[in-house]
Amino acid sequence: MADEKSRDDHGAVPGYCPRGGEALAASGREPPRAQPSAVPTAEQEYSRGMAAKNAKNWPAAVEFFQKAVSLKPAFPEAWNELGFALRNQGNYPDSLKAYDEALRLRPNFPKRSSTSARPT
Repeated sequence: MADEKSRDDHGAVPGYCPRGGEALAASGREPPRAQPSAVPTAEQEYSRGMAAKNAKNWPAAVEFFQKAVSLKPAFPEAWNELGFALRNQGNYPDSLKAYDEALRLRPNFPKRSSTSARPT
């Protein structure tokens, strides 16, 4: 390896990559840096909510759908699923609010089935 004089200000050896980065060093480009952990997107939270819903884990489904709508308030599918999960927990007032928000965002949202919290 290189002696102390060939290190940069941060103590690294210029052009050296411990994972075979000779090609990167020769090109003058730096190797890619690790990205900080990303904040989940509304769509990712929605997907987690759907998985919890499919497992009938209503508390987790509510949590994930609430995160989805907090990240993306104009997300009618998430509001609709939040209403469904809340209904399955017996929380009818909040279920109706979530269903109403889904309909406000998308007035042509498919009609609720006979199993919804409010009759059609």
